[in-house]
Amino acid sequence: MEQIMGLIVGISAILIIGLSFLCYHFYRGAKKANNESKKDQILAPGAPQLDELTDRLNSLTNELNEKLTQLNSLQENYNELKVSYDTIVAENIKCGGQLERLDLEHKRLLETLQGATPQQIEDRLNELKERVLEAQKELVGLNIQKKEKLDKWDKELEKLNIRKQEENNAVEGLLKRQNELLTTVNGLEDQIKNVGVERDHVCGEIEVLREELDSLKEQSRVALGVKENGGFHRFKLGAREKELIGLVREIEKGYPELEKDLAKIEWSKVWLPQLQKWCGELSGVCGIYRLRVVGEDNVYYVGQAKDIKERWYQHVKKMVGVDSKGGELLYEYEPDQLEWGVIEKVRESELNERERYWIEFFGCKEIGLNRK
Repeated sequence: MEQIMGLIVGISAILIIGLSFLCYHFYRGAKKANNESKKDQILAPGAPQLDELTDRLNSLTNELNEKLTQLNSLQENYNELKVSYDTIVAENIKCGGQLERLDLEHKRLLETLQGATPQQIEDRLNELKERVLEAQKELVGLNIQKKEKLDKWDKELEKLNIRKQEENNAVEGLLKRQNELLTTVNGLEDQIKNVGVERDHVCGEIEVLREELDSLKEQSRVALGVKENGGFHRFKLGAREKELIGLVREIEKGYPELEKDLAKIEWSKVWLPQLQKWCGELSGVCGIYRLRVVGEDNVYYVGQAKDIKERWYQHVKKMVGVDSKGGELLYEYEPDQLEWGVIEKVRESELNERERYWIEFFGCKEIGLNRK
C-alpha cells in the first residue's frame, strides 16, 4: 500500500513539473512575439518613438558619464582612504593590533564594490570614514595610554634606580663597617694574645706568692707548735680516772635515764680538776683560742670568747654529756683527744675579725672542725 501511494505521488509531481514547463515556454514565446512587434513599430521610418528614445539614450549617456566621473572621484577617495587605512593598520600593529577588524571590513568593502551602485559605494565609504575616524580616536586614546604608561614606567624605573643606588650605598657602608670590625677584631685578638702572655706571667707570679704564703703558714704553724709545747694543754688521765670513766659509761648503757647525773659525776671527778689548774689565769680573758686533734697536725678548731675559761668549761660539759652536744664536729671527740690553747688575747671589738683570720689561717672550714 505504501509503495502504491509513493508511486502516485511521484507521477503527480512529474505531471505538475511538465505542465509548469509548458506554461513557461508558451509565456516566453508570446512575450518575444510582442517585443518584435513593438520593435518594428519603433524602427519604422518617421516613427515618433525613435526620436524620444534617442533623446532619452543621450540623457542616460550623459547621466552615466556623470556617474562614471563620480565613480572615479570615489575611487580616488577610496585610494586615499586605503592609504590612510594601511597607515592605521601599521600603527595598529605597533600598538598591539587594535585595528585588526578593519582588515575584515576592507575585504567586505571589496566584495561590496564589485556589484554595488555608486550611491551604495558612497554610503559605504562614508561609513568607512566614520569607522576610520573612530579608529583614529581609539588610536589617539591608545597613544595617550601608552604615553601615560611609559611615563609611569619611567617614574618607577627612576624610583628603582634611586632604591638600587641607596641599596648599593648601604652595601658599601656595610662592607666598610665589616672591614672596620675585622680590623678591630684583629686588634683585639692581638691584645688578647698579649694579655694571655701577661696573664700567664701574672699567674706564675701568683703561684710563686702562694708557695711563699704556704711556706710562711707552715713556718708559723711550726712556730706555734714550738709555743704549744709550753703554752698549750692536754688532759692527762691516770688509771683511776680511766677506771671511773669506764664505770660511768657502763652504767649509762644499763640505765640511760641516769645519763645526765652520771655525766655530771664524770665531769666533776675527772675533767674539772685539770681545767681548774689550766684556767686559773684565763678567767675573764677575752681572746681567740684553738683546739687541735691530737695525732693530726692540720685538723684544728678555732673559736672566740669573752671569757675563755667559761667557754672551755662549756665545751667539756657538752663533750661528756652534761649539756646537749648539738651538731658540731667538735663534739664527736673526747676532751683528752684535743690539745687546748690560747692563740691571742684581743679586745672584744676585735673578736670577729681575728677569729675569721685564724680560721682561714688554719683552714678550719676546709679540713678543720669549723665545717658545718
